[in-house]
Amino acid sequence: MAEYAARARNLLKNSHTHHANIHDVDTAKRSLNALVQTDRLPKSNSLEGLQLLQEAWCECDIADYLANRYKLVTKMLYLLQLSVAFLVILASQVQFKILELESATDIVFLLAVLHGGAVSIDGVLRPKPRWHSLRKASSSLESLIWFYRARVGEFRMAPDLNPRSPELTLCKRLNEWTEDLMSSADLVRSSWSRSYPPSIDRHLQRTGDFKSAQRRGEEVQTVAFIDDHYSPVQPELYLQFRLLKRMAWYQKRIPKYACHAFIFKVLVLTCTICAAVLARFGEADAVVLITAFSSAATTWSEFVDAGSKVERYTRAVRTMSQLVNWWKHLSEVEKASTENISELVVQTEQAISKEQTNWLPSQAMGRADNHASASEVSRSNDPKNAERVKLSETTG
Repeated sequence: MAEYAARARNLLKNSHTHHANIHDVDTAKRSLNALVQTDRLPKSNSLEGLQLLQEAWCECDIADYLANRYKLVTKMLYLLQLSVAFLVILASQVQFKILELESATDIVFLLAVLHGGAVSIDGVLRPKPRWHSLRKASSSLESLIWFYRARVGEFRMAPDLNPRSPELTLCKRLNEWTEDLMSSADLVRSSWSRSYPPSIDRHLQRTGDFKSAQRRGEEVQTVAFIDDHYSPVQPELYLQFRLLKRMAWYQKRIPKYACHAFIFKVLVLTCTICAAVLARFGEADAVVLITAFSSAATTWSEFVDAGSKVERYTRAVRTMSQLVNWWKHLSEVEKASTENISELVVQTEQAISKEQTNWLPSQAMGRADNHASASEVSRSNDPKNAERVKLSETTG
């Protein structure tokens, strides 16, 4: 009996033992909320975790940097091919002499050589598939980092798990990510593994401060809520630094691409009307040039795919808005639930991943014949044949 009393006394005196008066409901609720909000995350990451995060952010920034370069090269080469194709039709329709060339046939030949060179460069560099692979890889790695910082999914912490399990999992996943990227983007023979200047760092890996990050356009919050890119994040901070920030990124681009799609539709419609009017008055040469220009504008518009971007961004914003509303309706106790925190993080990252996944097929579908069509136009020096090819592209 004495032993039982001693155990009971130790249990009641333990600092982890709490009590509540059932007649004082408000005080009981406050005590319960304080208990369930007990920090489930470490105050800071370990040295090993910080080093892995530094390496992960470096890989992510390098992937973004190279993706932007390949994106620029892709657009420049594609625009060059469209311009050369249009100049071929122009040279076929307008008889003039440039650089003492005897006929338009010589000009068409030079333009065809230029077009072939652009196609060859595109085939050697393969900028488009590398751009897509790098962009997708960067997005997936960033999601992996946020999973680790929120300790969600395979990075969750529990008393029965190894305390170093999150770092071990992050190391394994980071190595797997690198191997997958090397194989999917064909970067083994590229300059991926070279050293890069600190200027490409956007997450303070080596140099910089929050003020410089703000000057680069990153959304830096108040001093009490600054994302240092390395600390563990509670759900409210995740909502602010990840979900709301990404949703604002989508919302900022929706008007721009909607305007882009509208302008090109109006441009194509105007060209169609002008071609019909000119055809009525027998201006065949002008009809061919306007039709070629209209086809080039349509092809470029399909390449940019502004309408599809607006649709994808709108769906992502709607999904994220629903997540925000769902999170707001939860009580403080429910917000502290591990299941609800995991649901918030997983659903947010899935929405971002879905937008990226939908972008890649939309870029791949209907694009395989673009270079072939442009090559056919550039090889043609017959005005009627050139017009027929361009018209077939427009109707297709």
